Amino acid sequence: MLFCYIMELLEGERRAYMSSSLKWIIYTVLSISILLILFVAYGIYLYFT
Repeated sequence: MLFCYIMELLEGERRAYMSSSLKWIIYTVLSISILLILFVAYGIYLYFT
């Protein structure tokens, strides 16, 4: 029971923190990685055609 309460507290803290800068860091990393994957895939596509 105490464990569940602690986990709930941690989840609330994480959500409060996520709403600030960490969310933008994650979004930036995701978008950059997606762009890189697309660029590499396009390069491979051009290379093999």
